Amino acid sequence: MSMLVWNRLLVAREQGLVKGIEDAPRDVRSPNSNPEMDLPGHPNADQKSQQHGHDSMKTLDQNQEQKHAPDRTGLNEKLPGDEGVWRNSVLGEPNEWSTALQSYALTLSSFAYPACIFWGDELILLHNEAWTEAGGKAEQGQRQRGRLSPDAFQALSSALNGGQQKKVASHELLRRDAQGQHDNFTVLVSPLFADDSHKPGAAGLLAQMLPRSDFDGDHK
Repeated sequence: MSMLVWNRLLVAREQGLVKGIEDAPRDVRSPNSNPEMDLPGHPNADQKSQQHGHDSMKTLDQNQEQKHAPDRTGLNEKLPGDEGVWRNSVLGEPNEWSTALQSYALTLSSFAYPACIFWGDELILLHNEAWTEAGGKAEQGQRQRGRLSPDAFQALSSALNGGQQKKVASHELLRRDAQGQHDNFTVLVSPLFADDSHKPGAAGLLAQMLPRSDFDGDHK
């Protein structure tokens, strides 16, 4: 029913010519409301519009509060990095991460040996404290595309898309001031899968920097 027809029916009702207007369809008036109050220009219609605006702002405020809510995962403290690091992270602060990534990061933080996660196609780096102590790249929360050598990026991308474990040259993942450490470690890369990922295959990689002597000893 058009608004013009509805207005004419209201006028007719006021003149006593029509009854039963309350049975009007729901597409004309709001449920559980006086139909006259829903018409444009009615004071209550303006109030409803204002209320809708308030509700929208409330929802926006709630979303902002969630974004800046305290990190209940504890990852802000368990992984190296201050507030500025997480604020500038490509992934945002830990409380904004997916459940799968939070779980993997908590596991990462518990490792006593150097390890990191490369997340997504951009290979966003998340590392534990032992990683930087061993000389690993300290670029918490940053994309590694363009930061790693083309060979290293391609090797990691191949492991990600192939979903298979492989070894990567450790010197590719070390800082320049720690290049002398590359003979001491072997980097083992394993795929990480996530049920909440929007892409098929692995969602990220776990890179473990293992002492070469221990790694070689396992194969003797």
